[in-house]
Amino acid sequence: QPLGLRDGRTAGRAIGYAQALGQLDGELTQDEAIESTAQATRRLVRRQLSWFRADPRVRWLPADAPDLVQRALAAVAQDVSSTESGAEEPTDGDARGVRARP
Repeated sequence: QPLGLRDGRTAGRAIGYAQALGQLDGELTQDEAIESTAQATRRLVRRQLSWFRADPRVRWLPADAPDLVQRALAAVAQDVSSTESGAEEPTDGDARGVRARP
């Protein structure tokens, strides 16, 4: 028997779904659901930024750069070249160098 959104282990906790369910259940008004979703999204963004900033493999590129695509392709090419030459050692994750989340 498939689980519904309320009974699933993750979907009901996803940003936006919990707020929508709260509105459908009469626990939140539409405005409260929207504001709660926006607040939860901001919290997630802060957590993700902290996580990515701590990872030395992440390269930040200026989103407004006119040559953004070229910069991204150059970064990928450099990473592929470094990996193929064995210059990059795996971190505290698996053999592919994927960082394990603490």
